[in-house]
Amino acid sequence: MHMFWLLESAGWCTCLLHHRLAPEFPYPADRADAIDFLDYLLHNAFLKVDHENLSVAGYSAGGTLAVWLTQEAVRKHVSLKCFF
Repeated sequence: MHMFWLLESAGWCTCLLHHRLAPEFPYPADRADAIDFLDYLLHNAFLKVDHENLSVAGYSAGGTLAVWLTQEAVRKHVSLKCFF
C-alpha cells in the first residue's frame, strides 16, 4: 500500500484493480480483468482520465501483471507507463 500513498501524495489519480485470483479463476482470468480495466478507463469519458499520462504499477504478481498490461497497451497504441 506504500506505493499508492506515494502516488496519491504526488497528486496522481490512483485506481486499484482487484483481479480474480487462482486457483478459483485459472490463468488468464487476471489478464482478462486487467484488459477490461484498461478499456474501462479509456472508454468512459466521465472518468476524465488523461490518456497521455496513464500509468500502471504493481508489486509481486501485480508487478508482472503491470508489465504485461503495458505490453498489451502498446499493441492497442496506448501510451502506458509502468512502475513496479
